Amino acid sequence: MHDIIKQTGKFAINILTRGQEELSRLFAGQLKEERPVSFEWVNGHPILPEALANMLCNVHSSYVAGDHTLYFGEVTDILMKDEPGDPLLFFEGKYRSVDHA
Repeated sequence: MHDIIKQTGKFAINILTRGQEELSRLFAGQLKEERPVSFEWVNGHPILPEALANMLCNVHSSYVAGDHTLYFGEVTDILMKDEPGDPLLFFEGKYRSVDHA
């Protein structure tokens, strides 16, 4: 993703649902096998279509920190799903639900 963000100057923040823990683990590198991920593109931003919400961002600035690059974005749009759902939470090293956070 680093090269795509650097080239396009755009990224999205996707708020996952409680049922998308496996997808979260995939992006965190916690799953051994690779799996395809389907993105939809909205105004040049890659979004996860089943997420509760998507924040479309343009890169405001970036900073190299060791072997990572930190991207700071300006939110240009927020997309919300019509259906209600519970967000996926990760706190103190564990996935949690709203009622047990």
